Amino acid sequence: MPSGVGVDAPLWWSSGLSSDRHADQWLRKRYSLSGGQVQAANSLRGAALVQAAMFVQCIREVFPVVPVTEVHPKALLKVVANGSWKAFSKRYRVRGTPAADHTRDAIIAAIAAREGVCGRWPHDLASTRLLGEQDPLAYWLAPVHYYWPEL
Repeated sequence: MPSGVGVDAPLWWSSGLSSDRHADQWLRKRYSLSGGQVQAANSLRGAALVQAAMFVQCIREVFPVVPVTEVHPKALLKVVANGSWKAFSKRYRVRGTPAADHTRDAIIAAIAAREGVCGRWPHDLASTRLLGEQDPLAYWLAPVHYYWPEL
């Protein structure tokens, strides 16, 4: 059984203004990230949202209790290592350089899952929500976390 799963897509949604979530607002404000760097779910392509939910549902069918975390790899790379794969990979002990951005993002998602599950990233952005947001701990894909490092 996997120890954890990281998914690079929003895993819960908001019916609030622009579908913006507290986690996304917090990331943009705390790290001065633009709306283009951390987008609201309504601005994303539908396939990414649907495929992520389907993936988590399939994971839950095989591994019902595996921890799942949402991840924003590009934001993590920027915040943790100023956008440098070399610095990020050194910090988290990753060997090699990924051939493509999608591969890099998958590696970062796996690291986020590992760090969150092991308790090294105790900050769970899914724990605080705005009115109108789904509860990632109590809906059909639940539980879903959004582990983030304490920086």
